[in-house]
Amino acid sequence: MTNLSFIECCHLLAVDPKTLRQWLVQAQMSLHTHPTDARIKCLTNEQVFVLANLHDRVLQTSVPATFACPAPSEAESQKPLLEAPDADLRVRLAQMEAQVATLQAQLTGLTLQLLREREQRTEQRLLALEAERTCAGDHPLVPYSGTTSSVPCQQATPALVCHSTEKRNRLIPLIEYGARGRYVLISPEEGELAITPDSPEWFAWLASLSSFRFVGQKGRFSARRGYNRRPNRSWYAQRGIHQKNYSKYIGVSEHITTERLEQIAAHFQSYMQ
Repeated sequence: MTNLSFIECCHLLAVDPKTLRQWLVQAQMSLHTHPTDARIKCLTNEQVFVLANLHDRVLQTSVPATFACPAPSEAESQKPLLEAPDADLRVRLAQMEAQVATLQAQLTGLTLQLLREREQRTEQRLLALEAERTCAGDHPLVPYSGTTSSVPCQQATPALVCHSTEKRNRLIPLIEYGARGRYVLISPEEGELAITPDSPEWFAWLASLSSFRFVGQKGRFSARRGYNRRPNRSWYAQRGIHQKNYSKYIGVSEHITTERLEQIAAHFQSYMQ
């Protein structure tokens, strides 16, 4: 075993004294005094080889023959002392990553729940607004002055008056283009009706009504049958837009198809622009 002074160790490892002292603290090594001179602090050649292996250092100068390389087991026995903090740190990082992933999943779930609630509130507001407009559209319309000049193709229509069979109730039959890509007929008394649009049953059903609402792909409106002392076969559409009432002749019951209803809805929708 050869004793090397602290300065010789710094020279062999090519590091400054401060760095070497830090390495000694990390490896839990301590300097010892020289056997013949108590003023000199030394390390053994085995300790120097251990430090070189731990920090991947190549000794800078040749050493005496007695400066033999220690057994691998001695160098490896020092490594777990340094690797233990690293392993604990990796475990903590893995736990933190798992916690972050859990928080992200919870945040995503809360965001989706808030979006659903906002969509429901928006849908409820739209339904309430639609009900208010429908209720306002149940009143007789006064012919709008200037409508004929602005829309030349619109026929002059008489003021719509509710006939005796009309019930003062905003729940009237509804024809709506549903999310399934087809028209749905809804009766306030019977619910959804299994009637195919533009079929003989469709025209017979329209002939039995006095009013209905239409919500199509291009717009919406309310419709009433004409009434001259008694109900007739003619239908008139009406809608309030920008605090003005508009009306338009639709046709007779046997000529009212879904295509004609969409044309009327698009006509009213043009006033929204």
